[in-house]
Amino acid sequence: MTQAQLFSDRFQSRALSIVIALVSTLAFIQYVSLQMKGSAYVFEVASKGAIPFWAGALIAYVVVLIYVFFGGVRGVAWTNVFQGAFMIITAWVLGLYFCYSLYGGPTEMFTQIIAAKPTHLLIGPGTKMSFAAYSSAVLVSVLGFTMWPHLFMKAYSADSKRTLRQTIVLYPTFAVMLVPVLLIGFAGILQVTPEVLGAPDRILPWMFSNMNFHPLAIGLVLAAALAAAMSTQDTITHAAGSIFAQDFVAVIVGRPSSDKEATRWIRIFVVGFGLVSYLVTIFGGQTLVSLLLGAYGSIVQLLPLAFATFFWPRATTMGALVGLISGVCYNYAIVFGVMPKLWDINPGLQGLALNVACLIVVSYMTKPQDKEHVLKFTEL
Repeated sequence: MTQAQLFSDRFQSRALSIVIALVSTLAFIQYVSLQMKGSAYVFEVASKGAIPFWAGALIAYVVVLIYVFFGGVRGVAWTNVFQGAFMIITAWVLGLYFCYSLYGGPTEMFTQIIAAKPTHLLIGPGTKMSFAAYSSAVLVSVLGFTMWPHLFMKAYSADSKRTLRQTIVLYPTFAVMLVPVLLIGFAGILQVTPEVLGAPDRILPWMFSNMNFHPLAIGLVLAAALAAAMSTQDTITHAAGSIFAQDFVAVIVGRPSSDKEATRWIRIFVVGFGLVSYLVTIFGGQTLVSLLLGAYGSIVQLLPLAFATFFWPRATTMGALVGLISGVCYNYAIVFGVMPKLWDINPGLQGLALNVACLIVVSYMTKPQDKEHVLKFTEL
């Protein structure tokens, strides 16, 4: 089951399903490129250049492709269990170790950073990010996070309401578990060379390659970094394949696909999707953070659809289509420099404002949907 199936059913539109599939795929390409690029940095820095960037990204692509291709959603789930636990344990050990071994503790670490680089922990005039840029980036991430199609799909795969409730309650604790990852980044500020600090994506592998750790320790930590990247890459790759099969191919053909046929299309798309993401990784010049924010900027445009589906009966099919397309196009127009970035606000948030405005205006200008149909969604 996919996210687009919910929205296209609510708004009774095959076109909406196709548009959502395209929007999701564009966001997924950026997100998977982020994971491939992180994996490539690990291989490149840890091997001191023996494994070049392109080869490291290719290894990550092939490994994930194999177990997603043959394992499906069950394979993704079990590898996530292992990789997630491995990553979290290593992050806590490493984050606390760096803080105490290099500085004597988190408090002393931040004290030294403030003394040496007083503007590094600040936002606003004279710093790397303005208040508008930083706060809007946080906001678009919070709003966009709830809209990722692969999270919707995981909800659909729950075997009971109890499992779904447990997931909703426990999932946010994952963010708390990742706090040591931030400590690792801060610990590197006063340790790495200026050249590496100018390329923050490489800080973790550089620290390990230049701090005389035992090779076994280096291998374990870098394996955890790869696990972190792959545990996201596999989920998104599988979701992208499912969306292509269910929301694009099945809709274009005009009939629901059988499980066997859907699996075949998923496998075909998984290969092609991974290849496109790999090319973006190799030839794209964006940083990890810019790739992530770019992905959120487009996927957050699904938020008005989700709200309208359950809480606004007056929303119409044309309003949903015009709002979504307008928001996505405006977001990318700013990203590619066609439109100006107003007040340094994240492009995704600006696109979202236009999206909501179009949804409301066009919905009131068009004929309401059948009341009995809409009530199935708004009066649960």
